[in-house]
Amino acid sequence: MKTIARVAVTLDENVPEYMVRCRSVISEDEDGNEIKDHQELVNLEFQTQAELIAHVTKTLNVDASIVEIEGNTKNMQEQKQDTELHITRRSSWSTFFFICGLINLVVFFVCLFSFLNSILTLEKSPSSDVTQMLFTSYTFIYSVVSLAAAIQSFFMGFLIDVFTDIRWFLSQAITR
Repeated sequence: MKTIARVAVTLDENVPEYMVRCRSVISEDEDGNEIKDHQELVNLEFQTQAELIAHVTKTLNVDASIVEIEGNTKNMQEQKQDTELHITRRSSWSTFFFICGLINLVVFFVCLFSFLNSILTLEKSPSSDVTQMLFTSYTFIYSVVSLAAAIQSFFMGFLIDVFTDIRWFLSQAITR
């Protein structure tokens, strides 16, 4: 039985950035002759190259210093820096919708107070003209529309925040 002097691990390059997969694991003797092609270690997936080396050394019962990785030799830190997602937890679109909601809420209160004021004026004057009645009805319509627009804007801002949080948490799960 020949002793293993070198273990050549070739990495599969057709994997996502957060994964390391073995394409081949070949053990060699001191002369560089192939002892065995370890098919039981092929296509195993790991998160780091250190986990891969630890598994190979444990399975083959060899020292980690003789395990050499060929192929994609980037370490995981470099891979993380290359593929960092830069997703913020707050979107500028949600801020825009919240500001629109606040503007619509201010318009709602202005229209509501104007509507209440015009109702009180209509009750005080028995001879109400058509323009005063139109103004009262329009302020009521604008107040309802601006309240609906405020609710819709706040809801859209909330949904954008939720989806942005989902993307952010997924990016955090991928980088760990």
